[in-house]
Amino acid sequence: MRGIWRGISHVVYGRLVPRRTKTDPVRRPAALEGWEGHWVALRGDEVIAAAWNPRELTAKLHEMGPSAAGAVARYVPYPSADIVIGVG
Repeated sequence: MRGIWRGISHVVYGRLVPRRTKTDPVRRPAALEGWEGHWVALRGDEVIAAAWNPRELTAKLHEMGPSAAGAVARYVPYPSADIVIGVG
C-alpha cells in the first residue's frame, strides 16, 4: 500500500512543479558597446547621455531639458562569465 501512495505522490508532484524550459540569454543592445562601466541614458536604441555615476548623468539630463524626456537610465556592466543568482 505504501508503494502505491509513493507512486501517486510523484505523479501529482510532477504535474504541480513547472517544467524548466530553455531560454535564450538577453542580449545587450549594440548601442551600449563601448560604454562599459558607465551610466547611460537611452531613448529607443540611442545613447543620448553618459556619465561615470548616476548623479552626473542626472545633471546632464537636467541640462538637456525636455529633449531628454522619455530616456531610461541604465548601468552598462563589463562583460563577465560570472553567474548571478537572484533571490526574491
